[in-house]
Amino acid sequence: MRKAQNVVKINHCSDADITELFRISKVFGITIIDYDGSTVHLEYMQTENKNDDLIILLKRKFVNRIEITRGGSIAVESVSISER
Repeated sequence: MRKAQNVVKINHCSDADITELFRISKVFGITIIDYDGSTVHLEYMQTENKNDDLIILLKRKFVNRIEITRGGSIAVESVSISER
């Protein structure tokens, strides 16, 4: 199974949102790599299906406030193909 890295930025977080994100990070094994008063950055590396499931959850809970950057062999492969 190939694993892919994802970094998610969640904007305009309230104190309750940040508490919820710390809870989610413990349950799903996500690393919080940075946070300030209103923005949280999450990093995680799972299989594509698990990554997609987590993104669906985050999109539902934090509507129109997330930015996703995918990494790993899947993202590198798609960049390489598009440049040809």
